Amino acid sequence: QGVVQERATAVVHTLSANAELRDRLLAAGAVEELVPLLSKGVDAKGSLALQASAAGALRNLAFDDEEAQQKIADAGALPVLVSCLSQSGTDLQQHAAGALMNLALRLENRAAIGAAGGIPPPV
Repeated sequence: QGVVQERATAVVHTLSANAELRDRLLAAGAVEELVPLLSKGVDAKGSLALQASAAGALRNLAFDDEEAQQKIADAGALPVLVSCLSQSGTDLQQHAAGALMNLALRLENRAAIGAAGGIPPPV
């Protein structure tokens, strides 16, 4: 099941790069499926590739879509994405950072990202 889940998440990540498909993925409940996968590696033995694909898909879904940004935040993704920044795996870190960047475009998400430790203190 793990390999199938990993590959399916990679397909969703790829499809989410297409602007025409984003609304369909959102309507089909992609966010609600992706957020638990994203936290799988944080809470249990999950694949870094699975997490990276989930973070990449969330990054794409959040791109230039305030409604999607709110939906992703409401699903509890912000603290999990912040925790992914300190995980091993460059792809995971890059996708998580990209997702947080897109999510931070929504003013209401900025405070939640900061509260989750996503904004380091100034030196």
